[in-house]
Amino acid sequence: MPPRSITSPASLPMSYGPGSPRDMYAPASIGISTSRPCWAPISPARFAKRLVERQPKILIVSGAYDPVFLPAHSQSLVDALREADVDFRRVVLPCGHYTLGRPPFYLIDAYLVVRFFRRHLGA
Repeated sequence: MPPRSITSPASLPMSYGPGSPRDMYAPASIGISTSRPCWAPISPARFAKRLVERQPKILIVSGAYDPVFLPAHSQSLVDALREADVDFRRVVLPCGHYTLGRPPFYLIDAYLVVRFFRRHLGA
């Protein structure tokens, strides 16, 4: 299969193959309205207000075309952190979830993480 060009997250297909989380919901007829309350307790955005007291240094690296942790979910985390007045740095790379582990993206990610640790841990 030839590689396809993806221009925006909106152009991603709705199905990501057998066994994807979205496909697993289909047979049981579980919709978003049913699954959202189930996943809410582990949503990172729910914990944003707890971070205000400790003020940790946070680096968020995400992929613009991530079909696993959708860009909209990353944005909701960013919005929650901003609303809670938590200091963080966000970098969005032009890749997907699994391509973040391939060159050149894993090299960029490694550079960002090492630079972040050096700045904030004094290494």
